[in-house]
Amino acid sequence: MRAMILAAGRGERMRPLTDHTPKPLLRVGPHTLIEYHIRALAQAGIHELIINHAHLGAQIEQALGDGRRFGVHIRYSPEGEALETGGGILQALPLLETGAADHYALDDARIALACASHAGQTEHTDAVGRWLSPLALRTLLAWEFFESGREKLGGQNWFADLEGRFPFPFSTLPASLNWQLATWLELVGAVMLLLGLATRSVAYVFWVLTIVAIAAVHWPDQWNGLGELWQGYAITDQGYGNFKLPLLFLAMLLPLILNGGGALSVDRLLAGSQHAPVGNDGLGWGVSLIALLLPVAALLPGVGFGGALLGGVLLLGYLLRRRRSA
Repeated sequence: MRAMILAAGRGERMRPLTDHTPKPLLRVGPHTLIEYHIRALAQAGIHELIINHAHLGAQIEQALGDGRRFGVHIRYSPEGEALETGGGILQALPLLETGAADHYALDDARIALACASHAGQTEHTDAVGRWLSPLALRTLLAWEFFESGREKLGGQNWFADLEGRFPFPFSTLPASLNWQLATWLELVGAVMLLLGLATRSVAYVFWVLTIVAIAAVHWPDQWNGLGELWQGYAITDQGYGNFKLPLLFLAMLLPLILNGGGALSVDRLLAGSQHAPVGNDGLGWGVSLIALLLPVAALLPGVGFGGALLGGVLLLGYLLRRRRSA
C-alpha cells in the first residue's frame, strides 16, 4: 500500500513562519509536522510514501531524504507552482499506481473533491460567484418588489378586502396604513436592494413582507395534513392556496440575509477590506433562527415558535459561555 502526503501548500495562515520554512518543516515538540505523519504511516505498516511539494520544496527533500531513517521509502512529486489538491494528486497518480489493487491512502479528507478540481479552478469560479451571484439575486428581486410597489402606488387599495387575514401585529393596523407601508417599503427597498445598500436589513424586511403576503393572500383557509397543504405549491389557486412564487422569493432572499450583498455592492464599498471574524459559537445560529423563523409562526406556528425557541437556547448557551470565559 502506498500513501501520499500533500505538502505543497503555501502556509499562508502560518506566516511569517512559512516565509523561509515550508509549513511541513515547522517544528512542534521534538519533530516537524510532516515527521509526525511519516512516523504514523510507518507505524500503520505503510512504507511507500509520495510527497508533493511546491513552496520551498527543496528544503523538504533535503530534510527527509529518501526516508530511510524513518523506515520508509519516499518519492517526491515536485510542483513548480502549487497545483492545489486535485492538480497535485493528478500529477502524482503515476507514482501512486501499484499495478495491482491500486490502494491509495491519501493524507487529506478532501480526496472526494480532488479529481473534480484541477489547479484550483473552483477557487477562481468562487471568486466570480462572490461578485455575480448576489448581484443577480438582488437585481431580480429588486425588479419584482419595485413592480409590486409601483402597482400599489397607482392602484386601488384592496387590503380592506383582507380584513382579518393579516397576522399580528399588522392585524392591529388600519388597511390604509398597511397599504402605504407595503407600497413604500417595496419601492424604496427595491432601490436599496439593487444598489446593495443595507442588503441584509432590506432583504429581511422583504422576508417579513413576503410571509405576511403568504398569510393574507396565498395561504389556504383550511388544510388537513402536509400532503394537502403542498397542493398549494402552485401558481393558480385550486382551493389549496397558491404560495409557489412567494416561497421562491423567500428562498432567494435567504442568501442575501445571511451572506449580504456580495462584492459588487455599496455595503462592500463602505466596509472596505475589514470583515468581522466569524465564529461557530451559537451567536449567528441563534439570532438567525429567531429572526427568520419567528415570522414563519404566522403560517406554521409549530415550526416558527419551535425554531425560534431553539435559536433562543443557542443564544443563551453562547451568552453563558461568554460569561464563564470572562
